[in-house]
Amino acid sequence: MVVPRGDDALRRPPTPHVAAVASILSTVVPRPAAAYHEGDERLVDRTGHTLRSREARVGVLQIDLGLLGWLMIGTDTAPWAASFLVRVPVANAHVKVRLLKTSRVAVSAVAAGYRAAGIDVGVNARLRLTDGTALVLPASLVASTDISRALSIHAGATYTTIRATAELATATASGRASLSANVLLLHAAAELRVTRVVAVVLSGHAQPYATPASLQTTMTMADQASLAFSGTLVTADARGVAGGAALALSGKHVNARIGATYGRTFLPGVEVMIPLVTLMPDADLYVRF
Repeated sequence: MVVPRGDDALRRPPTPHVAAVASILSTVVPRPAAAYHEGDERLVDRTGHTLRSREARVGVLQIDLGLLGWLMIGTDTAPWAASFLVRVPVANAHVKVRLLKTSRVAVSAVAAGYRAAGIDVGVNARLRLTDGTALVLPASLVASTDISRALSIHAGATYTTIRATAELATATASGRASLSANVLLLHAAAELRVTRVVAVVLSGHAQPYATPASLQTTMTMADQASLAFSGTLVTADARGVAGGAALALSGKHVNARIGATYGRTFLPGVEVMIPLVTLMPDADLYVRF
């Protein structure tokens, strides 16, 4: 009689009884399930996370492409759609670079640009703006951290530079005007993963600081006399806050967000506050592939 050695015994297949017990235990003992809100399926809007390498996202509000695991580029669809309404092309693009990634923390930098050219509007019966150009340049730093398996915190700051120029025309004079301003916005969100595909996102936005808008104009009168003005425009609503809640539904390929915010209106992407207090919908639908 030959007794198998220890190594040989380990290499032998399990008996039918052992295999049956292991199968039963595998169905009874709970195992951690990988959620679509975790790992490579993270939320990427206003978070420190990016798309995977060679992954694309096409949605109602944004179109993005993950060139590398730490680099993504894209564009916002709303400004392009607004171009048809205001009859002024609003070109825009953004790039997101992940600076740091650990098992619990991700930090990214985002730079974007929005440019509207060919603006032609009548301010009133006497003044008209022509050949206008507006440029908005937001730059953001955002970080995400996992407090637990079910809870993540996202926070960031955005510094936005606004520049605009236009030709001025009245019945008796013509000239040129330029406007510049800078705005600081803060964002924070708590992401609570309820199930494998559902997360509750509570968010807050605030504009604590905005520089007075610098205005410079030069006018040439009908008699060739020149008039120049340089000053600042101060708004009474330079600060504001808003808060919101949304459900983030994240499947393997189809993702959606539905919710609402209340307070001052913050234009997403452009990162500019409108001094209007109202209830705004917060919704998006996109696919990742």
